[in-house]
Amino acid sequence: PIMESIADSSSQEPVPGAFDNSSGAVKFAVLTNGLLLLLALVVFEVLLQRPLLRHALAPRLPTAASLGNPLRQFPDLLPGGLLAWARNWWWPGWHRPLNLGPDAEVMVRFCDLGLKFSLVGTVLSAVLLPVYATGPGNAQGFNQFSLSNLQLGGSGRFWCVIIAAYILAAAFGQLVLSEWGAFLRIRRQHFFRAASGELGPDAAQTRRSLMVEDIPDSEFSEAGVVAFFERLYGPSSVHSCTLVGRALGDASPVDVLPRIQGARELSTSQLLQAAPASATAFVTLRSTERCVEAQQVVLSHAGGWRVSAAPEPRDLLW
Repeated sequence: PIMESIADSSSQEPVPGAFDNSSGAVKFAVLTNGLLLLLALVVFEVLLQRPLLRHALAPRLPTAASLGNPLRQFPDLLPGGLLAWARNWWWPGWHRPLNLGPDAEVMVRFCDLGLKFSLVGTVLSAVLLPVYATGPGNAQGFNQFSLSNLQLGGSGRFWCVIIAAYILAAAFGQLVLSEWGAFLRIRRQHFFRAASGELGPDAAQTRRSLMVEDIPDSEFSEAGVVAFFERLYGPSSVHSCTLVGRALGDASPVDVLPRIQGARELSTSQLLQAAPASATAFVTLRSTERCVEAQQVVLSHAGGWRVSAAPEPRDLLW
């Protein structure tokens, strides 16, 4: 009975003089978003006038003086924000390859994913809008271009909406799977470039280096760590080894703990100096394959020897 009453009410003629504000709401939304976009562009242009902010926000944008008219005539007024980006993108050709790092390339591809998904929705909307506009409902104003203009409970046009929803979901799944494959390809290419030395010697050494933690006290020495890895991967498999920690020599955590508990008035730096340092070593292997293998297997069942990829020097807060 409830559905029948709703269907009867939806099929009734609109009340003469009734106020419908759907068109006004859409116009207000378009105007508001347009003003916000214009305000954001103005703020962006103002921020780009400062060299430090320009280098942080858009380090690859050309200067206003190199863009030609009209920017060359007003370098202070138009520092080359949106217009510089548009010219730098369209004039040489949008299809040119981008020399970006993996993080930046993934971010650009994520924005491209949103554009493709929006285009699929736009194509489906071009089909659904005529279906809604010619529907048997009695919606008024902008609502006649929405689902509310279909007759409730008896319109066969609802199948168009269901099919469009499945198509949109399938398109999104396909786009996500495609981007996941592209992400794996980007990650693999970046690893090969770094390992081959194209990104510099630091990146090449990082791809062959391990950060080894929880080293047993009996083997915490350069010779002991090198001997451990050479037992696993053969003689001369270790290129170099650097030890970090054990600043207190042979002092154990049990010996140092009373000093820390009785020094509540010490500063943070003094407490850090009194605390026992962890037994950590940075080991560089000669083989990239062995380095990757060591990160994915258990090196010792006796405990300790936690292995992970060594961070690059630029990722460390010295």
